[in-house]
Amino acid sequence: MHFFSRKKALLTASLAALSGLAACGDDVTVPVVVNSVVIIITPSNAAMNIGESLTFAVQITGGSTTTPPTLASCTSSNAAVATATQTGSSCRVTAVAAGNATVTAAASTGQVASSAVSVSAQTPGLTALTLSPAQASLAPAQTVTITPNVTRPNATGTVVYTYTSSNPAVATIPTGTGAIGANGSIVVTAVAPGVSTITATATLPAAAGFAAATQTASATITVGAFPSGITSLNVQPASLAMAVGRTANLTATVQQPAGAPAFAISYTSSNTAVATVSSTGLVTAITPGSANITVTATSASNATFAAGNLTQIVPVTVSPLANVSIQDIRQGPYVTTGLDSAYDVSTNTPGGATGNIPV
Repeated sequence: MHFFSRKKALLTASLAALSGLAACGDDVTVPVVVNSVVIIITPSNAAMNIGESLTFAVQITGGSTTTPPTLASCTSSNAAVATATQTGSSCRVTAVAAGNATVTAAASTGQVASSAVSVSAQTPGLTALTLSPAQASLAPAQTVTITPNVTRPNATGTVVYTYTSSNPAVATIPTGTGAIGANGSIVVTAVAPGVSTITATATLPAAAGFAAATQTASATITVGAFPSGITSLNVQPASLAMAVGRTANLTATVQQPAGAPAFAISYTSSNTAVATVSSTGLVTAITPGSANITVTATSASNATFAAGNLTQIVPVTVSPLANVSIQDIRQGPYVTTGLDSAYDVSTNTPGGATGNIPV
C-alpha cells in the first residue's frame, strides 16, 4: 500500500488556470512545480507466525532534490501482536502473538504508508537466521563468503535462500544457477569504496505441526579505497649546498606493494636560473641563490591498486666562487680538499695570481 502527496495535481490545475489568465493579457506569476513525495512499504500485507521477524522495505521518492525525504519512523498499531522497529531505511517487524496489526512507515515530510500484518499462532518452521560474518571490510576486488545459520524447529523440508545487495555499485552478489552454495552460502565481491548491506531471506514451506516461515538477516560490507601503488619515496641527499659550476646526483628510492604497476621518477627545478636538474636527477649549480628540486614518483592504476603519486622536495643552496689571491692562501690556512686539481694550491701556486676558486 502506498500514499503520495496531492501537491503536484493541485499545482497542475493551478497552472492551467493561470495559463487562461495569461491568455487574457494579465501578468501572471507561475509557481514552481514541486515533485510529489511517494512512500511505499513492501510487502503491503504479510502473514506471520509467532516469533517470526521480517524486514519491510520502505521506498521514498520525490520531494526536494537538495534535502530528499527520509524514513522518520516505523510504528505498529498493536505492539502486543507485532512490534515495528526502524532499522536504517527499513522497518523490522516481529510477530509477538496471534492477531492483527498495522505497520506504518512515515517519511520525514509527513507522508505515510501502511502494511497489514496477520499473526498466526502456529509454530513457525524457522525461528531465527543469522549470517556469518555479520560484517566485513574489504578492498576493491576482494571477496568474502557469507554463510547463513538457521534455527529450525521443523527439521523436514529444504530451506530456500535468496540474497540482495543494497548497493551493487559497492558490493555485488552472483546470480543464476550455482550462485548459492549447497549450504546456502554466497560469495560477495567488493567493487568500489562505500557501504552495502547484503540481505538474506530464508524460507521454509509448511509441514505437519509447523507453519510456513520466512526469516531475514543482513550483513554489512564496507569497501575501502584502493591501496596506492607507491608506499614510500626517499630521496638522498635530502638537501644540497653547492658552489657555482658544481654538480650532484640525487638518488630516489621507491617502495611498492607486490603486484603494483611499475613506477616512474621525474625531477623539476623551481628556479632554473639558480640550479637545473636532468631527467636522471643530476643537479647543476648555475648562479648563487636558492632553488627547490621536486622529485615525483608516479605509477598507474590497475584492478588492485590506485594510481600512486608521492613527492619529495630537495632544497638547493648555491654559493658564489671564492675570489682569493694565491698570496692570501700562502699566508694563511687554505683548503685543498674537494678542489678541482686546477685550483689545488698545494701544487699550483703561480706567484701573485688571483682567481675564483670553488670552495
